Amino acid sequence: MELLIAIAVLSILLSIGVGSYSSLFKRNELRGASESLYSLLTYAKSESIKSNTNIAVSFTDGNNGEWCAGVRTVTVAKNTCDCTLTDPDATDACSITANTTPPVKRLVVINGDEFKKVNLKALGSMTDKTIIFDNVRGMPVQTSRTLGHIEIETLDPNNKVRIKTNVMGNVSTCTVTGSSDYSACS
Repeated sequence: MELLIAIAVLSILLSIGVGSYSSLFKRNELRGASESLYSLLTYAKSESIKSNTNIAVSFTDGNNGEWCAGVRTVTVAKNTCDCTLTDPDATDACSITANTTPPVKRLVVINGDEFKKVNLKALGSMTDKTIIFDNVRGMPVQTSRTLGHIEIETLDPNNKVRIKTNVMGNVSTCTVTGSSDYSACS
């Protein structure tokens, strides 16, 4: 009888603990995705200044990790890229050209595969779901383009984080709903 009581108490304690760990894992996955996207945007900004070329960051919306974001050297013909391509020399690949001799193209992509429980959406009327950083100051190119924000959330839509890029090219992260390590969006 004592053994049955001990097992019952232990199972109750474990069920409470598993629920707490589940929310912790979701929050950590959301934080990992937001920090990866923040890093990608700040990298693109600094790369545009360093390489003296316009650099674009393209986003593909999706749910359950079926999203991606990639960086591309802007050409006259194309600003956006397909972040599902794995060949850096492909026409629509999210690749940048390193300033080496000979020039080398490399993929710069974040796949949602690493964040299976996170959804991504480009907000507002962001032109082509792309942010282009200029080669002089690393500011978003505004000529005939609309700047928007990226919002990511766990499968539970009560946890949302927004990654914002302002007109000066500064990138910030804030909490829309739920609890996270970031301040509330204003």
